[in-house]
Amino acid sequence: MSGRTCNGHHHEETGQKGLITLITPRESIGSIPAAPVVNSWEAWPFYIVCDVSSSMHDNNFAEYWGGGSETETSPWKLMHQTLSEVVSKISEDDDVRQQVHLSVVEFADGAKTTLRLTCADRDGIFVPNFSKGGITDFAAVWEHLAEMIPKDQKELASNGFKSRRPTIFFITDGKPDLGEENRKQTTNDWKQYVYVMRRAIGDERLYPRIIAIGLGGMSNENVLWELHSKNPHGAAVIANHINKVSIVVQAVIEQIENSIRDSALRGDFAWEVPEGMKNLCNLAAH
Repeated sequence: MSGRTCNGHHHEETGQKGLITLITPRESIGSIPAAPVVNSWEAWPFYIVCDVSSSMHDNNFAEYWGGGSETETSPWKLMHQTLSEVVSKISEDDDVRQQVHLSVVEFADGAKTTLRLTCADRDGIFVPNFSKGGITDFAAVWEHLAEMIPKDQKELASNGFKSRRPTIFFITDGKPDLGEENRKQTTNDWKQYVYVMRRAIGDERLYPRIIAIGLGGMSNENVLWELHSKNPHGAAVIANHINKVSIVVQAVIEQIENSIRDSALRGDFAWEVPEGMKNLCNLAAH
C-alpha cells in the first residue's frame, strides 16, 4: 500500500483498480471500524446530479456515445435505468439503508430535483423519468444546489439526525454552454454558487465533497478539474474512449453504488476510479 498527497489531503490507494479511501486531516486509517457499525441517527447524504442536455439524448450526438438508436445507447436512458437499480439495491441493503440519504437532481436549460433527499430505508423510493433538455447550464444547477443542500442539512438536524459530509456525484458529458453565439459560461459564472452554498452551510465539516464525472466525447478535462472539490478532497474522472459510453455509464453508476455502501460501512468516504476512466485528480490548474 502506498500513500500520496493530493491538494494537501492524504489518501491511500489499494488494489489494481485504484481504490481510494479519502481521509480528512482529523481522521486516520485506524479509526475505520473493522465491522459495520450502523447508527440509524447518522445520515450520509448523497446527491447524484445528472446532465440531461441534448448531447445526452439527441441522436445528432450519437457519434459521442457509440452510435446506434437512442433507445439502445443514449447516456440519458442508460443513466436513468441504472440509477433506478442503484436506488432499489441500496434501499434493500440492511447494512446501510438506515444511514444513507439519497437525492437525484437533473439539469440542462435549468435544474430540478427529481428525488428529494430521502432516507433509503423508506419504502417505495422512485426515481421519475428524466426530462430531455437542450443547453448545459452549470450556473443553474449550482444555484439550485446552493439553495437545496443547506436546507436539507437543516431539515436533517431538525429531525434529529447527525449529518456526515454530503457527497455530490456530478455526471456530465459536456462543458457549460448556453447555446448562444460567443456566450460560454465561465468558471466564475457557476462557481460563485459553490461559495454561496458553503456560506449558507457554515460548518466547514459539512462542505460537500464533489466528484466530477465526465462521460467523454464532449467533456473537458479542465472543466472537470474545476468542478471537483479540493477541500474537502474530491475526485475528477473522464472516460478514456468516447465509443464506449454505454459501458462507462454502467461502470460509473456501479461505482457510485459501491461508494455509497462502502462509505457508510467504513465510516470514511471511499471512491474507486471506474473501469474505463482516467483519474484527473493530479491535473494542474490552468
